[in-house]
Amino acid sequence: MAGLVGFHRREQKPAWWAYFDRQERGLEELQEGEECLAECRRDGEDWLGTEARSFTYRFHYPEQETKLRAGSEVCLAAGGASAGEIIAVDEARRLVTLKRGKKSGPPPEEASFIPGQPFRVDVLRQAVWTVAADLAAGGAGYPHIAALLRREPPRLTGRTAGSPVIPPDACNDPTQLLAAAIAAVRTLDRSWLVIQGPPGAGKTYTISHLIAALIADGKTVGIASNSHKAIDNVLHAVETRLHGAGRPVAILGQKKDGAGDDRFAGRGYIASVADNKRVDTSLPILAGTAWLFAREDLRASRDVLFVDEAGQVSLGNLVAMAQGARSLVLVGDQMQLAQPIQGAHPRDSGVSALDHLLGGHAVVPPERSIFLSRTWRMHPNLCGFISAAVYDGQLR
Repeated sequence: MAGLVGFHRREQKPAWWAYFDRQERGLEELQEGEECLAECRRDGEDWLGTEARSFTYRFHYPEQETKLRAGSEVCLAAGGASAGEIIAVDEARRLVTLKRGKKSGPPPEEASFIPGQPFRVDVLRQAVWTVAADLAAGGAGYPHIAALLRREPPRLTGRTAGSPVIPPDACNDPTQLLAAAIAAVRTLDRSWLVIQGPPGAGKTYTISHLIAALIADGKTVGIASNSHKAIDNVLHAVETRLHGAGRPVAILGQKKDGAGDDRFAGRGYIASVADNKRVDTSLPILAGTAWLFAREDLRASRDVLFVDEAGQVSLGNLVAMAQGARSLVLVGDQMQLAQPIQGAHPRDSGVSALDHLLGGHAVVPPERSIFLSRTWRMHPNLCGFISAAVYDGQLR
């Protein structure tokens, strides 16, 4: 835990160094840096446009390579102030269009643009500090986090500690495995659980059934991941389960989206909100990134938090969001690309949540996890090779 306390500060140092370094670069250096757009000039007299409540500004730029794309927040290289959001890049005509709030006024008619400031992580840092202070004082506010960090076996009500999460005779039958998984998640006692499986093994299908079962029990559920796309994928599956169970269409939850146009739209059970003030913590289902569940007003608000693609979630982010729940279910596969780590971190504080729990194992031991051992996407010959090479021969 001591190494995690400074995780977010260390992780952001390289990004802040790069942000200030770009402000010191000359035009030639900015042009050579693919993360920037240098020497942009307003494109004609009709460079100004409107979009909703914002103005748009079109610039022409000299020939150069850039990684900036639509959706990128950018700052002015001169001084580092926010320039707005890129909404279009026409590489053939070398045009870039920015969107900027009307109250911000027009940007300079000649400017160089650099990537925006790193995301603010104050809420994540505070959440980790809160958990650390409780653990250091011997408190009992976060037993599920303490158990996870110590890699203690999951606590399941009515089960002997250290016994398999899934009875051996249910492991090879998908129907029995799903029923046993639902029973296990229902009995989580301020603890954690891993659902591990490669692509095509039915992770989303499985957790959507688990979530639907918990909602039917009157429990509150959280759904988190690094990626909004991953969260949306789970939500669509959950809505399918609810609809299939004959649940009347009514708002059962919210998805905290960004301020852009790419919002979650489903069958009507989950509403998309962009304003933090509109998040209703009384709803059975809440979904969002770590920034949502690390908020103080969500502390212990979820009975169970499902973290999808846990192989891409840093242990620091997991601890921050875990304060928003009483129990955790981590879903993922160690072969997923891990979250890129920028900083230098002591001991194992920079690893992913799943890597921490795997502890060097190819497959999380049966007393700690649910391993989805059957994949539906691979030819048996290919599956056999992958199983032997990666999963200790346990994948079929």
